[in-house]
Amino acid sequence: MLPNTLHKNVNGIFRFFILISLVIVSCSGNQFRLSGVWSNVEKEGDSTKTVLLVFRPNNTGAKIYKTSLTSGEITSTINMFNWKMNEDLVVIKEEGDKKESFLVNDTGEQLKSKKIEDIFYTKVSEDLSKY
Repeated sequence: MLPNTLHKNVNGIFRFFILISLVIVSCSGNQFRLSGVWSNVEKEGDSTKTVLLVFRPNNTGAKIYKTSLTSGEITSTINMFNWKMNEDLVVIKEEGDKKESFLVNDTGEQLKSKKIEDIFYTKVSEDLSKY
């Protein structure tokens, strides 16, 4: 059995390492929560417009636009971006200095455009292997 003072010191060191571990996990947790594929789908007449936001853990990503017509015609484009996250605000910067900002909801399951009121993205996958 350890002497009482040594036991207190070991206990204090253990608590310190637990606290540091929690701080590190909580500071880096936002990026892991954001990493993945987010989708917004809008149906208008005979077309379906899908926008995918792909966030990689290395602060890069892609914005994929896809339009599908009921006739079977599909068009798509892709723009690469860099992203930053500060608390619940995500800012993506595409080529040409185009910036777009999003707010992450409390559960971390939805992004809301700060620019356009009714634009929401829902996380659909954490699998980045296809992107």
